[in-house]
Amino acid sequence: MSTFGYCNLPQPDYPAELVERLIKTFGLQNANQSVVDSIQPVRELDPQEVELCDFVERELIPLVAQDANGTWNFIINSNQYRQMFRVQICNKVGVSCSPVAYFRTGYKASCEQNFIKRVMKAIDHKGNIIETEHPIPSNCYCKVQQEKGRNNQNASLQVKKDGRN
Repeated sequence: MSTFGYCNLPQPDYPAELVERLIKTFGLQNANQSVVDSIQPVRELDPQEVELCDFVERELIPLVAQDANGTWNFIINSNQYRQMFRVQICNKVGVSCSPVAYFRTGYKASCEQNFIKRVMKAIDHKGNIIETEHPIPSNCYCKVQQEKGRNNQNASLQVKKDGRN
């Protein structure tokens, strides 16, 4: 399973036959219209701009996902009905942001994964279709925070009135 609460790899216990039967019974046919989020940049990155965190963009088609309550669910996905999301996933969470970003003494910056809640059709423990909220990775960002127990005053600003340190 993913550390982010979903799995989109084939699962030996995935109930494919039940999924197909539920799709047919409830008319969930949407083979030509996937439920898709698309990450479309508002503007193109200038060649002189630098991303502060490394990430990959991919299409996520979860087969198993952990809902907002921590319960793992089989997600309804097949060739006839697809729940797909375009996501950005940090290559490494908790690592320092790009060294081109400078922050004053007393602050630290690290790459973190952001999530959004998405409602997905899933199968409950009784074999019924349910709609549940699942946290899905949305983007990778550079988080800046004050270090605990440190004075955030820049040392060069701490000068006595007479000009001596």
